[in-house]
Amino acid sequence: MEKGIVVSKLRNRFGVDSEEIIQQYLPILGVKPSRRSYERYRRMGELSPDLFEAVCHAGLLENTALRLADWQQKERRPVVETIGRCRLGTNKQKRLVDLIEQLKSSTGLNVLDLWKKSGIADLIDDSTVKSSEHYAQIIDRLRRLRYPTLSAYEEKFRQLSSSLN
Repeated sequence: MEKGIVVSKLRNRFGVDSEEIIQQYLPILGVKPSRRSYERYRRMGELSPDLFEAVCHAGLLENTALRLADWQQKERRPVVETIGRCRLGTNKQKRLVDLIEQLKSSTGLNVLDLWKKSGIADLIDDSTVKSSEHYAQIIDRLRRLRYPTLSAYEEKFRQLSSSLN
C-alpha cells in the first residue's frame, strides 16, 4: 500500500511523468519497472478510504480491493464486511467476488439486491449460524442463484441418495 501511495503522489502531487516513474522510481521501490506494475501501484495508491482501511485492517487483499474499486461504495460494503467477518483467504475472496460479478452481469442486479434475493442479509444477521459456516452458506446461496438448474439436480441427487440409505 505504501508503494502505491508513493506512486500516486509522484504522479498526482508532483506531476512526474509515468515513464519517468516506471524507469527511475519503481526500481528504487523494489518493483519491476513495467507499465503493468505502474498501473497496479497507481490504482492501489488511489483506493478509496474504505478500501484502504479494509486492506490495512480487515484482511481485504490488494487484488480484491482493486477489483472492488470499480464498484459503487454501497455495493462493496457488504462484500468487504463479509470478507472481514469470515476472515477469508486469497482463494475464498477470489471465489466470492467472481461469483458476485457473474451474478451481477447475468441478472443485472446489484449486490444489495443479490444479498436480499439470496437471503444472505438474513443469514449474516442470524446469530445461530457459526461464523465458520457463514462463508459456505453464502457461497451455496450465491451458487443457487447463479446455477439454478445445477442446484436443482444436486438437490434431487441428495434426496435420492438419502432415500437409498
